[in-house]
Amino acid sequence: MACHFGCAVPGGAGSGSRQFTYTTNNGTVILTAYHGTSGTVVISNFVNVITNYVFYNCSTLDNLTIPASVTSIGDLEFYDCQNLSSVTLGGGVTNMGGYAFGNCSSLTNASISNG
Repeated sequence: MACHFGCAVPGGAGSGSRQFTYTTNNGTVILTAYHGTSGTVVISNFVNVITNYVFYNCSTLDNLTIPASVTSIGDLEFYDCQNLSSVTLGGGVTNMGGYAFGNCSSLTNASISNG
């Protein structure tokens, strides 16, 4: 199944070395798109917000680390990432959108770290 919104199909637009797209708003760094195809994704520790749908239906994603710098995760963020099995959330997340991890049928390990 192909990725939706921010994810790219292997060999398609966005493939190559640039995996993420960011914007800033008054010093807040917002992750707006993912263009990679890696199974393991580690969000950079300068990111503060992951906007809606960045990883929606991303079939390649299986392991995810979100740093403590991230305070907000958007709606349907990882919805239908059916191969996602492990998530580590940094302790900074204070807002999580609706169905952020909905329909992640392989998700068996989720932890919240302090750092």
